[in-house]
Parts: sequence; C-alpha cells; structure tokens
Amino acid sequence: MPQSFFASTRDALSIYFHKRVLILLLLGFSAGLPLMLVFSTLSFWLREAGVDRAAIGYFSWVALIYAFKWAWSPLVDRMPLPLFSQLFGRRRGWMLFSQLLLIAAILGMAGSDPMEDLTHLALFALMVAFSSATQDIVVDAFRIESAPEKMQAALAAAYQVGYRSAMIIATAGSLTIAAWVSPTPESYDLQSWQTAYLVMAGLMGIGILATLFAKEPAVDISSIGEEEANLRDRLRANLAPRLSVWAAPANLFILRHGKLLLLLLGLYFCFSLAEPFTQVLQSYFPSQALNTDAVTLASMGLILLLWLLIFGVKSKDRAIQEQEAKQLTQAGTDRMAAFISWLYSAVALPFIDFFRRYGKSAILILMLISCYRISDIVMGIMANVFYVDMGFSKEEIATLSKVYGLIMTLVGSAFGGVLLARFGTIKILYVGAFLVATTNLLFALQAMVGYNVPLLTLAISVDNFSGGIATAAFIAYLSSLTSSGYSATQYALLSSVMLLFPKFIAGFSGAWVNAFGYVNFFVSASIIGLPVLLLIWLVQKNSPPRRADTAQNTLKSQIND
Repeated sequence: MPQSFFASTRDALSIYFHKRVLILLLLGFSAGLPLMLVFSTLSFWLREAGVDRAAIGYFSWVALIYAFKWAWSPLVDRMPLPLFSQLFGRRRGWMLFSQLLLIAAILGMAGSDPMEDLTHLALFALMVAFSSATQDIVVDAFRIESAPEKMQAALAAAYQVGYRSAMIIATAGSLTIAAWVSPTPESYDLQSWQTAYLVMAGLMGIGILATLFAKEPAVDISSIGEEEANLRDRLRANLAPRLSVWAAPANLFILRHGKLLLLLLGLYFCFSLAEPFTQVLQSYFPSQALNTDAVTLASMGLILLLWLLIFGVKSKDRAIQEQEAKQLTQAGTDRMAAFISWLYSAVALPFIDFFRRYGKSAILILMLISCYRISDIVMGIMANVFYVDMGFSKEEIATLSKVYGLIMTLVGSAFGGVLLARFGTIKILYVGAFLVATTNLLFALQAMVGYNVPLLTLAISVDNFSGGIATAAFIAYLSSLTSSGYSATQYALLSSVMLLFPKFIAGFSGAWVNAFGYVNFFVSASIIGLPVLLLIWLVQKNSPPRRADTAQNTLKSQIND
C-alpha cells in the first residue's frame, strides 16, 4: 500500500514537468502581469504624481472591463483573425494578437505623463485592460482544449502560480524598479515610473515566447460548422419568399431612381452648406469679394457635371434592372442568413449546449458556481479594513497580507494541483469549500484577541493556503464543464457567474460589521460557506457523466504527446 501510494503521488507530480504545464505557467504569468498595472500599481503612480483621489477612484473603473469580457468572448471563440489565425491557429493567433496589443498599450502608458495629460494615460489603461481581458478569454480556452480533464488540475495550478507570481512582479517589482531608478526616492520622478512600465512591457515577451512554443489544440468543431450550415440553409429558405415581397421592389426602385436621388442629395447639400463654405473660401481669398449665390450655383454645376461623368444620361433596360434587383435580393438574403446563423452559433449555442448536456442539473451546477467562493469573497472585502482596525501597520499588512499571503496562495495552488491529480476534482472541491469556510474562524479569533502578529501570520497562512487549494479545484471543475467547441464563451460566462452573487452579498459586509462587529461577521462568513458542501453533494448525485470518463482513459497517451 505505501509503495502504491508513493507511486501514484510520483505520477501526479510528474505531470508538472510536462511541456503543456510549463507553457501554462508562462501564459499565467502573461495573464497576471497587466491587471495590477491598471489597478493598484497605477493608483500608486497617480497618487505620487499628485493626482486627485477622486480621479484615482475613477481610474479603478478601468478594471470593470474584466467583468464584461463575456460580451466579446463569442468573437474570440468563433471569429478567425486575418493572418494571425492562418499562421498560428485559432487560439494561438488570438493569444499572440492580444499580447502584441498589450505590449503596445503598456508602452503607451510608459510614454504618458499623468501631470500633463491624464486622458492620454486613461486611454492606454483602457487598452491594456481590454487586451488583457481578451488574452484571459483565449488563454482559458487554450488551457481547457490543450489536455484532458485529468490534466486540468495541473494546468490550473500552474496557471495560478504564474498568475500570482506576475501580480507580485507587477506590484512589488514595479515599485522596486521605480525606487531604484529615481534619483530622489522621497519625491516624484516621472522617468522612474516610465522605466518601470517599460520593464513590464518587456516582461510581456514571456507570454509571446510561450505562445510561439505552444502547440495549437486539436479540436474538432466540424459538428458546430454543420449545425451552423444547416441553420443557414433553413434561414435562407424561409427568408427568401419574405424578402422578395419588399426587398426586390426596393432594390428595383434604388436601381431605377437611385442615381437621381443621389443627384438631388448632392444639390441639397450644396444649397444648405453654401454660406459656411463661402466663409471658408473667403478666409483663403480675403482680397476677393465672394457672393454666396455665385458659390452655390458654381458648386451645384460642379456636382451636376460629376454626376453626368460618372453615371451618364442613358439608363439600363427595365428587364436588366429587374434581374439585377433579384440578384441583389438573393445576395442580401444569403448575407442575412449567414450573419444570423453565425450569431446564433456563437452566442446562443453555447448556452443551449450547456443545458442540453446537463439538463435539470444545470441549475444546480450554476448554483454551485455562484456560491462556491461566497465565504472567501465576503470575508476578503473587509480584510484590509479589519487589519487597520486591529492596529496593524502598513508595513505589516504589506508584508503579511500582500507578499507572504500571495506566496502561501502559490503554495496552496501547487499543492492543490497535486491533490487534484491524485484524488480527482470532486473530492478536492469538498476539501477546498470546507477549508475556505472554516478558516474564517481564525479571523474571528483574531478579532477577539486584537493586535497579535503571530496569530495574524497563522490566519493568513492557513487562509491563503486553503484559498489556493480551493481555487485550483474550482478552476479545474469549471474547465470540465465546457465543451471543446465553445470553451472560450462558456468559461467566460461561468467565471462571471462565479463572482456575481458573492460580490453582491459582499456589498453588505461593511454594514454587517457596523451592526454586529467583526467576530459575528467572520463567524457568519464561515457559516454561509458550509451549504456549499451540500450543493457539491447534490451536483455530484444528479449530474450526468462528464467528459472526465473518456479523458481519464486517454491520459497516458495525452501526456506522452
């Protein structure tokens, strides 16, 4: 038994040295780097530059773009990029395109001066956020499609380790670079911040290298194409008789009278814009006395001459015009059918596919997704406020919560990946949900004790380690719910559902603390996380078999690729 256990554990650990896992580690770094550059690091730069607090607060709205990435995820999922998709494939093409946009946008931020032109900096920050959210969409899809579900745990853990490491680089690393470069660290120096952002733009090259060395996932989307083609044919057959009733006469009218309408429109603009046009001409020729009526007649004559040169006087035969009108109507019908079928396939089919595969249990799955992180998010909103109220200094909070806490999250994510590979997703979902809920009790104890650095160190250690395990398990679970043809759209939607309800409940956390105190707040945050265990059990009991069954059987061949 011990020998079997160690052999299984060794096999689980060996996955972390697979090329795909290392690629996801680097892609996670590329995904985590831009977020802080438009969030906390940017806020620090703006405040040091003397920007008003209200304006800095408005800058935080830039991060809202990440919450709406589901809106353009169907485009990333289905639309090929000219040249990029042809050279690098569907997923790698989008990844490389978004990474190049990110580098350009970060360089734009590096070239900005918030004291001179805040709008210039804001526009490039928006560009960074949009490009980063696009990269997140395609990297998530790439991760899901690159390996079977059994390997998703290691991929998710590697992605989280890379992501969190990049967050440390983008925050502490940027501040350190700015401090080193600045000739007077105590005062504001624009060049030091520009240098820090230039270095961050260079580090984005890590993601480009990972994309170039990665292998495009082999995903069969022929069934999606067939369904879209069938829908397009049905739409064309249904639209043709309806459009022929009004579209064909309308096209015939345009063909017969469109030239005349164009001439009348040109003459109308000559008449209505004659006075301002005369004033413009007068400014160029101040010595000449220009008459508005003369300018009007001259411009109308010019329009008429151009019209005659382009269209001539003779019109086509009516039979020819009727044939052209039918051709225009047919072409319009084809384009409309193609657009509607593509829109249906890109936007509606991901939802239909999800509910088709999971049936009635889809509602339970969505409930689990929306509640799994509720205990963690509700507590996290008040964490920094709690530390301050307990009397901890900025240095203690930065060291313990931001740096040490992130390191413990990385350790937890890596350990969670090993557990997932060893015991499976559902079992570790139970473990993660239980740990995240119960570790809040340590903060309740902290609230009773007050200022105590060793106790806070213990609480942050356990809480962040547990959070890393839970996050790795949850990402692996979300990944297993998607279909290969719709992975980008479905994962973007599911990850949005994950945050919606907890963020809403977390909005009341401050009022709860004011009314009942920190001890009751942390105990309550722990209690509301326990029903998640029941939801996991219900989902496990009622869900149909997922693609995990076939994935586990093909794991060895996939790993050896």
